[in-house]
Amino acid sequence: GALHTPSDATAEPKLAVPAMARRAATLGAIILDNCAVRLIERQAGKVSAVVTERGEIACDSVILAGGVWSRTFLENLDLELPQLAVKSSVMRTSAAPEFISGTLGAERASLRRRQDGGYTIARSGAAEFQLIPAAFHHFAAFLPIIKERWRIMKIRAGSEFFGPLGRARWKADETSPFERVRVMDPEPDQRLLASVLRDAKLLHPQLADVTITETWGGLIDVMPDELPVIDSPPGWQGLVLATGLSGHGFGIGPGVGLMAAQRVLGETMLVDASNFALARFNRKSAA
Repeated sequence: GALHTPSDATAEPKLAVPAMARRAATLGAIILDNCAVRLIERQAGKVSAVVTERGEIACDSVILAGGVWSRTFLENLDLELPQLAVKSSVMRTSAAPEFISGTLGAERASLRRRQDGGYTIARSGAAEFQLIPAAFHHFAAFLPIIKERWRIMKIRAGSEFFGPLGRARWKADETSPFERVRVMDPEPDQRLLASVLRDAKLLHPQLADVTITETWGGLIDVMPDELPVIDSPPGWQGLVLATGLSGHGFGIGPGVGLMAAQRVLGETMLVDASNFALARFNRKSAA
């Protein structure tokens, strides 16, 4: 099967995300590049400051939108988040005839038309599940999704077990994992991508002559139910989690950001936030 929704909007992430940052800056946001937050300080259960690699910033509210880093960061604060990272692999092709202007989702090969005349192609849901300490700790919570997608999911045991997403502890005056690894840039699964391109050409004869011009891998922050967390952990007034977007961050990120801001400001949230509560995982465990 396939899904084509002509009304869906599309954008080039490498252009859209910097544009969002520029817009935020015009509205007063101060953006600090290459400045890792090491810890969050609190007094009497309330956020009082963040400690960065460049010093302390006093504040009474913090939104943690750390993507795959969120769990690692929270573990250092003795907070638990059942979030894992899976690796996805993507390619872009050489120029090809335009037979679709937006996006097309299909089981074997999903694609999006690019401004440069090529296509971005990947296999929806195909991912590599890396065995790290947290994977064993949260294995029961993720077992249903692993069972559902075992045909298109790889489970890998390797050096990642001791990598930056493994368990780590650090203090305010110590280098954090986020400083040792500034950008997650995993190697893409070339064998998988070769298979995806073959399937794309079978599905779409217009792609018969395209070649792969670039491949890349990315780590996706995934929750057991593939819904984000927009909530505050108990005992941490002023800390709001906005994480676990499970591969949909570019699409739903603005909405999640709005809801996180509404929670910080004490405003009525855009939609019912109960589905995004952190405690939902405790309820499932109890059941």
